[in-house]
Amino acid sequence: MTVGRPKKAFSARFHQIPIVNDNGIMLKEISIQIRCPLCKSEIVSTNGTRKTMKAREIIYQCKNPGCTPRTNTKRGKQFSVYTSYCFVRYTDDVIGELKDKIMHSSTTHTNIAIDYCLSPSSITNLLRKFEKYVKDVIGLDKLLFMKENEEALAIDETFIKIKGIDYYVIMATGYNSHKVLGLSVSSSRKEADLLKVLTEADHNVTSSLSVVSADAWGATQSMILNLGRPMTFIIHKHKKPYDKAVIWRIEYDNSNRIITQIGIKTDIFKKKGKREIRVTQEIIPLVQAPKQKRGRPKGSKNKTSPGATKVKKKKQKRGRKGIFEVFNIGTKYFARMDPYRNRIHLSPAVPPSVNKGLQDALNLFSHKHVQNNLSENKNSSIKTYITWNGPKTQESFDEHLHSGVIYDNNRDYINLEISHRFTSETICKQIYRSKMHHFL
Repeated sequence: MTVGRPKKAFSARFHQIPIVNDNGIMLKEISIQIRCPLCKSEIVSTNGTRKTMKAREIIYQCKNPGCTPRTNTKRGKQFSVYTSYCFVRYTDDVIGELKDKIMHSSTTHTNIAIDYCLSPSSITNLLRKFEKYVKDVIGLDKLLFMKENEEALAIDETFIKIKGIDYYVIMATGYNSHKVLGLSVSSSRKEADLLKVLTEADHNVTSSLSVVSADAWGATQSMILNLGRPMTFIIHKHKKPYDKAVIWRIEYDNSNRIITQIGIKTDIFKKKGKREIRVTQEIIPLVQAPKQKRGRPKGSKNKTSPGATKVKKKKQKRGRKGIFEVFNIGTKYFARMDPYRNRIHLSPAVPPSVNKGLQDALNLFSHKHVQNNLSENKNSSIKTYITWNGPKTQESFDEHLHSGVIYDNNRDYINLEISHRFTSETICKQIYRSKMHHFL
């Protein structure tokens, strides 16, 4: 004989949520299983209703004896359908989809907001949460968690206006990993600013960098020459003629710097065949002789001997020679290119440094045109990292940019753990659009 009320049997509960389009027409009802958000138990029951801004919603209570709140209180966890385990789990999945689109995507935030039935301010709010997580948990001092196996990088600069002042974004990108190895936001783009970025890139690679691709900016050329180590420097100018490029192979002996300049067409590595190149070689002593004073010595006179004819000297252009001067004064050679086998055939008369410079360039641009497109593409995507709100300063821009680049570099190692509550309509529409009814 049993005494008392019989023990209540609990079964799985489901809640029906209607999906309504923008015109107020009901599309379909979605069935969501009700489970406790803490212990994930299906042993739940209704526990009254609660008034919200739009209507009253049903409140559920967990009846699992082992639920966490029962250790301190007599009642189980109370929750609604929108804070239940299944609904919150799908919310986390929506955040996971949004983080890649928001942190680094060519899609504008307005389009993302339309796709996810959100407002642009909500997307900006999520972006700031992602950035805060990267800044507080990961830190902005290192661009990479692990060093990359890189020997070549592309370096380029672009500018952005902040309150009418130009600031330069200098970015060094690895050719193998396509990750940003060095980054700086500076008010100038002098040699010291570029050297700072290259030094940071050196710390983020396993071995010393030996190949650099850049444009024809004079500060970049001076920085490469003053590194004091063997280097292959590939120059592609951002102005006409676009079909020409110059390779500098810089080497050193005991007391001299040997600069071999190689003038090439940008399609030299595109197909197999015989190609014309122009070569000049310059030997510069590392220890320069002290400069003499300009003009003739004091007390000397500019006299000519009787009967002598005065020879007019050819007037030379002052200043630095153009990078394309090698095409005018360089020695003509021919090179047979085989990008399919990654080989270059040169005559024995060609200096060995030419072969080294061409081989380094072929490793990067096999079947391609020679250009500095890798760093240019990275710089063009800067606007996808930045959405201004709050104070517009160099420091805030630097923080936004670094957090976006750090996430982009290490997205395989970063799990952004943030909490965000979407409206029920937003999540339900995503469930309906993605046809993931079985997921819940």
